[in-house]
Amino acid sequence: EIIVDNNKLEIQLEEAIQQVNQYGDGTDKSFIISRLADIALADGALMDAEGAEILHVAENIFARRGYEQATLRELAKAAGIHQPGVYNYFKTKRDLYEAVLTRALDPLLRLLEEISKLPDTDQSHSETKLLDILLANRNIPNLLVRAFLSTNQTEKQIAMDWMRRFIDHLPQSAL
Repeated sequence: EIIVDNNKLEIQLEEAIQQVNQYGDGTDKSFIISRLADIALADGALMDAEGAEILHVAENIFARRGYEQATLRELAKAAGIHQPGVYNYFKTKRDLYEAVLTRALDPLLRLLEEISKLPDTDQSHSETKLLDILLANRNIPNLLVRAFLSTNQTEKQIAMDWMRRFIDHLPQSAL
């Protein structure tokens, strides 16, 4: 299973480490290793070429058509695979959508975290860095606008969760 929410994975990893420290034996270490692999998969670091192509194609289709209008059949065809092949990487369309948003929006969130740690007087290049990320991934605005204009509650909820994360990481001077 590919778990997309890095926060959940980090919490699970911390709990697993505590359990190993408390009750641990050698078999528990494999659990921790599998959790580290999940974190890397959520980041796209361990995904093979086919999985990366699915994410790339899905990002473009979700940005162009939105969550509700995009179909897994369409995504699979555009990725050059049969629809069941998508399930080798993502259990559901929602999981795929969350992975797409994570891959697209995580760099933006990380930058906001970095900026929020800087003193107010040292944030002069922040706008340039934000613009660089948006230029590097021109699908970000389309993904967000489609999500917020959508009547699909799943799509809206996922986008709202991302917006909350962004707001939580905004520098105090921006609020």
